[in-house]
Amino acid sequence: MEKSRSFTKQTRMFLIITIIVIIIGVDSAWNSYIVHKNKAASKNWPVTTGEVTETKITMIPDEDGTDYLPMITYHYYVSGVEYFCKNGIHIRGFRDEAEKDLSLFPIGTKIQVSYNPNSPQVCVTDYYGELVPYFACLIPTGVILFFYTFGRLLGKIKE
Repeated sequence: MEKSRSFTKQTRMFLIITIIVIIIGVDSAWNSYIVHKNKAASKNWPVTTGEVTETKITMIPDEDGTDYLPMITYHYYVSGVEYFCKNGIHIRGFRDEAEKDLSLFPIGTKIQVSYNPNSPQVCVTDYYGELVPYFACLIPTGVILFFYTFGRLLGKIKE
């Protein structure tokens, strides 16, 4: 009886992890789709000058170690209203590559910002990186984990 209860706790935990992986994958894929859609639409958007206000490197752990995402935060004005945006540039395998990317954007650097005229807080720069290849893979991984867990549950029920 104790073995069965332990199996149930383990299976529940596995299912919870599976659901989390699927949610993160779907959320990341959706966000990447929005970025791609905005980037395509931005070709027809007005352009203004923005100014870099902050730079930082975000660490992204993966199975091969850690990747690094250089992030720039900048502000720009539309009709006298100040807006802030944050963009990842490109994922890098080494911290020194990410630092080199950020060295191109010291605080105060002027950059061109395309913004949605109907929603000026939505903006795109030429430096906008996309995370599709890294996070979209979580969707099939989560689905595989789900079916594995479901199969384990069916195997236990038949016993």
